[in-house]
Amino acid sequence: MADDSGERQLVIKTPWILFEDRENFAFAMTAAPPEHVVWKSELLAGRVKPEISAACGRLLGRMHAGTWRDGAVASRFGDRQFFDDLRIDPFYRHIADVHEHLRPAVKRLIESGWAHAECLVHGDFSPKNLLVYDDGLMMVDCEAGHYGDPAFDVGFFLSHLVLKAFCRAPDFERFLAISDTFCEAYHGELAHRVSEQERRSLTARAVRNFAGCALARLDGKSKVSYLRCAARRDAIRTLCVKILHTPPPVWKDVLDLARTHLTALEDDLSS
Repeated sequence: MADDSGERQLVIKTPWILFEDRENFAFAMTAAPPEHVVWKSELLAGRVKPEISAACGRLLGRMHAGTWRDGAVASRFGDRQFFDDLRIDPFYRHIADVHEHLRPAVKRLIESGWAHAECLVHGDFSPKNLLVYDDGLMMVDCEAGHYGDPAFDVGFFLSHLVLKAFCRAPDFERFLAISDTFCEAYHGELAHRVSEQERRSLTARAVRNFAGCALARLDGKSKVSYLRCAARRDAIRTLCVKILHTPPPVWKDVLDLARTHLTALEDDLSS
């Protein structure tokens, strides 16, 4: 399948529930084809495909736009306690304990998320929960799903791409580029439902969530396993602290900051 520009588009899917047995706490759902691979493993191997990132943007954008200010969805999925237990507490509150100077910034980040309940949020939208195969992509693992701030999903996803850019440095440009591809596809889906002002606000909040999530993967309770090099960890940590203290309003500014730190890291690693 191709779009109007002739570029290949992947078919995006979510699992369908086939049956449920609530009394016995059992259910069955559709699955990705047996030949699927986890996108995280592809990225870590350096196999970067923009069409996958674009599909991720379209998928997340459709979920957010399709449930935007939907009262019925809000009523059904409004309980955010599980999300707090799995994300806010081990991620944000923990880094505030580790980095005392960031406590005011992290407090504002948490309060902002709680103040913006706007659509259905996945809560764990990351490359490890995206299965790819020949012509498609499937999203799985929605256990932290809730009605809340879409900026968390966007920031969380972008943190994974940038962390991998620092992991793969000096080969980092491709990872930064697909983060831009994701954002373009995501906002393309939102444009018909969400106002420009709301999208600007969402982007600004996503930038802060990006920094909080990336820092949490270094110093929170759920640390990333593939960034063992101290210089790489220090570089991304410095970037995140800078953004939390003085958040830029748009993603392009984050990429410019990231390139500065990645270039310095490259010099450090080659010396």
